[in-house]
Amino acid sequence: MKILMVLARSARGALLGAVLCGIVGGATNIAFLAVVNERLASSGTSSWGLVIAFAAIAMAMLLSYLFSRLLLVGLLHRAVHHLREQLCQRILAASLSRIEAAGAPRLLATLTEDSTAITSALALVPSLCINTVIVAGTLVYLGILSPLLLALLVVLLVAVVVIYAILDGWASAALRVAREAMDRLAKDFDGLILGNRELKLSRSRRQVLVSEYLLPNLDTVRDKNIRGGGLYALATSWAQTVTVLLIGMVLFVVPRFQTFEASVLSGYVLGIIQIIGAIGVILEVLPAFRRAQIALEQVERLELELHEAEAPVPAPRAERRRWSSLELAGVTYVVGREKDSPFLLGPIDLSFRPGEIVFITGGNGSGKTTLAKVIVGLYAPASGEIRLDGKPVGESEWDDYRQLFAVSFTDGHLFQPLLGLDEGRVSEQIERFELRPWVHVTGGAFSTTALSQGQRKRLLLSVALVEDRPFYIFDEWTANQDPPFRERFYRELLPELRAQGKAVLVITHDDRYDQFADVVIRLSNGKIQESRKPSHENGGPACQSA
Repeated sequence: MKILMVLARSARGALLGAVLCGIVGGATNIAFLAVVNERLASSGTSSWGLVIAFAAIAMAMLLSYLFSRLLLVGLLHRAVHHLREQLCQRILAASLSRIEAAGAPRLLATLTEDSTAITSALALVPSLCINTVIVAGTLVYLGILSPLLLALLVVLLVAVVVIYAILDGWASAALRVAREAMDRLAKDFDGLILGNRELKLSRSRRQVLVSEYLLPNLDTVRDKNIRGGGLYALATSWAQTVTVLLIGMVLFVVPRFQTFEASVLSGYVLGIIQIIGAIGVILEVLPAFRRAQIALEQVERLELELHEAEAPVPAPRAERRRWSSLELAGVTYVVGREKDSPFLLGPIDLSFRPGEIVFITGGNGSGKTTLAKVIVGLYAPASGEIRLDGKPVGESEWDDYRQLFAVSFTDGHLFQPLLGLDEGRVSEQIERFELRPWVHVTGGAFSTTALSQGQRKRLLLSVALVEDRPFYIFDEWTANQDPPFRERFYRELLPELRAQGKAVLVITHDDRYDQFADVVIRLSNGKIQESRKPSHENGGPACQSA
């Protein structure tokens, strides 16, 4: 089974030990059957040898079960740790476009639900080993008692297995559909929680979400899981029914055609009970393995989608602080490759210098934020080159290149932990942007991130300033700010960054402050429509520095 490879990659020795303990446990069960059958077939008082054998077998059963589970406890957690760590590393190494294509709900479902399904199945490995050995060993023991009865028993067991295989195929198909519906349901839950305000304000949209998306996916998950579980229950019930039929056949039908010793019949009755009991356990275990197999397929599919030529995240190195030029030469990027009408950004030719302030303007959907993501290396150009100090940025250099930038995206994520930022400097910025009444730093984290849009943007700006990168990009930062903070942004912060030799790119709709830019670029439909140097008659950073 492929699922066992997950364990083997984490700790081959521990897995082998758990499997061996399971095999020993199964073998002791067979020995237990032989001792019990011998005692039932004998008359009078049991010999001390039989009593000692019984006690030794019981102790071996107990220890084999115990050690197999103890070995598996650490093994399971290491396997899941390895799986999740590998996925996290893959997510960190993948390009932003692939992450966006996969979607946050699917990534979260894989990291949580699929990992749990795999863990649940792996915990059943010793039980699977024990009962597999019980079935095989008991069949050997029964063959020794009577080859004829064994042949008849095997024929009936084959019928059990064939019918189970058919039911298993139907159940697996149902569970696979349920898992795919769970991915869709995760997106619905995401919208239900993150878009709760909008849903409360629109009854019609709320009803559409519930009736056309949420409830159909919930129904699919419920119905397919019930169908899959029901089919597995039917398979288990079939096995239990066959148990009764087999025992009745051995006790009442077979003796009519051939005479067997009482010890043979009692041995077969006990053996059938043990075999069918073990098969029942195996049948109970297999659905969990099937769910784990489906989950593993989801993990592998996601890893394949995230996999690309980009190198894994390298070890931390000293960040580059000195640079003289950054150029985009004929750069293009295609948004929505799989759609009928993809959006084409470019070709773009731009250059930036330290101490230079550039404004990018344009209507919604003109490509401003996409261009910013290309500039910082979050999106790799489809064609053209990004050159740093005259040299094209190579495939293995993207991570180092991205360390030049501090970006405040309009929808940027605000981490509650500071993640290594200096607490004192962060607190200074909180004071500077008048956030103290709502948030403060405690224990290496922000006290809260439940802030208004304007406050969130000011806190994101505080984080960006503490990072102290050579190149700053502000994506519609002033859109949700009160006039005093908007004025401070243009009249105080931009001149301050210029004086520090920082390059600044400001994405904005506000043309009232053009005089504070060295260059104003207007985008339209993904292309540079205009590039101009604004007048500085009303003052501004460029005028003041001149």
